Amino acid sequence: MAGKIVSIIGGGPAGLYAARLLKARRPGWSVTVYERAERDEPFGFGVSLTGSALASFEAADPETHAAIAALGVAAPSAEFRLDGRTVRIPEFSRGVAVARRDLLRVLASACRSAGVELLSGTRADVGELRRRSDVVIVADGANSPSRAALRDELGAHESFARDTFIWCAADVPLDCAVFIPVATEHGVYATHSYPFTGSRSGHVIEASPETVAAAGMSIGPRPDGSSDEVGLEYLAEVFKDLLGGAPLIGNRSVWGKFRWVRCDRWHHENVVLIGDAVATAHFSLGSGTKHAMESAISLADALTTTESVPGAFANYEATQRPATAQLQDRAWRSNLWWQSIDQRLHLTPAEMAVSYLTRAGAMSLGKLLGSASGLIAETSRSFGENPPSEADAFGEWLTHRPLRVREDVVLEHRVLGQDGGAVAVVPPGGVAAARARQAAPVVLAEIIVDTDDPWSANATALVKRADAAIAAGADGVLLAGRPERAPVLDRIALAERIRLSAHVPVAARARAEFRSELLEGLLAGRIDLIAFET
Repeated sequence: MAGKIVSIIGGGPAGLYAARLLKARRPGWSVTVYERAERDEPFGFGVSLTGSALASFEAADPETHAAIAALGVAAPSAEFRLDGRTVRIPEFSRGVAVARRDLLRVLASACRSAGVELLSGTRADVGELRRRSDVVIVADGANSPSRAALRDELGAHESFARDTFIWCAADVPLDCAVFIPVATEHGVYATHSYPFTGSRSGHVIEASPETVAAAGMSIGPRPDGSSDEVGLEYLAEVFKDLLGGAPLIGNRSVWGKFRWVRCDRWHHENVVLIGDAVATAHFSLGSGTKHAMESAISLADALTTTESVPGAFANYEATQRPATAQLQDRAWRSNLWWQSIDQRLHLTPAEMAVSYLTRAGAMSLGKLLGSASGLIAETSRSFGENPPSEADAFGEWLTHRPLRVREDVVLEHRVLGQDGGAVAVVPPGGVAAARARQAAPVVLAEIIVDTDDPWSANATALVKRADAAIAAGADGVLLAGRPERAPVLDRIALAERIRLSAHVPVAARARAEFRSELLEGLLAGRIDLIAFET
């Protein structure tokens, strides 16, 4: 492309990094960043950058990568702490955490050295910039006014998580990431804590709206932009064992709900969206800043290698959308796991850690055995002693563990069809007839799952169907549905809810290609039995 006028709305990591890359690669272009906040008043504390993100930064811009890496604080392992018991997750992360203020400072400096014009304390209007720019990059975050102005053109969709969170910090050094759920008289609070400097740690704390209200706290921003000091004081007491009596530090820290953002189209005419403005990923996955900056790389690559702006936008979206979709799917599942953590407080720390590691469908059984063999061995004790360490052999061992269905009935195999005809699968309405004709010692009611949220109203209706089938005499249920991977993970997640509430065996049906996902569900206690599609 010839010389271009590029206007970027938003001076967060996505906007600044896009500006740096574009100006460094195309010095003749005019690149301006419009940031509504003053440069010395950034929001937030520490942000996480994965190992793969750091590798992407190094390939895209070695100079900026070196400056960011120099700031990073590593937390290669993590801990789950439950009621005074602790288990460590080894090989948890190859990345680092960086103070958001320092990251923005590095990126702003890199922009200036490349010749980018930075305008702080400036509110930009996307409509006005469209008229006088060749390219307008929208990078103004999840609560993007620019996206709102083009909602219909972009097909933007927004929703909010059911639970609430608050982001704060403490002058408490940590040597690893720490996850702690704490049950209080008002409900359960769970913290995601991590080091981001040598002496300071970040703490993202989640709770249900009902739990927050019961403790006398409110949800939403303060008119004067202040932090919820009463809430921070309360939470410092809840997590006093972790904090050692230190206070929690706020920065506009209030209880809020995570905003999910998805867009059918990522660009319109000469406007294109990146980062949280186009798609958000729940903070529990620790990849929001990674996504923001990697989307900036994808856009910069497209704009500097494609002749036309429309062609560049199309290439950017085609390249980045699949990775973003995968990230959002994993983040969605992670969010659902965390907002239902109160249902898992009976687990041992090792069992909780394995449940956590498998929550998003991102870890294969082979990876688990390679990076967390000690946790797997400890969790496997409920199935039997001396499990093999190789993935295929472990899977065979796991599926041959006995399952006591009733006092007088024990299944010797966890795969239906290899149980010697001991299990009959019938529609929910056919349970009584199957019992009457003694179809098999074990009767499972088959229920079709059509929801991606195991804690939604639709899921509750399915749970009631399961309860009715069990009341009619079923020993348990079998969950089936669409054959793709995402619906398979959805029904495995719903299976966990049914197991937790009804205390009966639950099976999940899937194609043989998803054997690893089924085995992970079995290991993590989400399902009891596996049924392969025939």
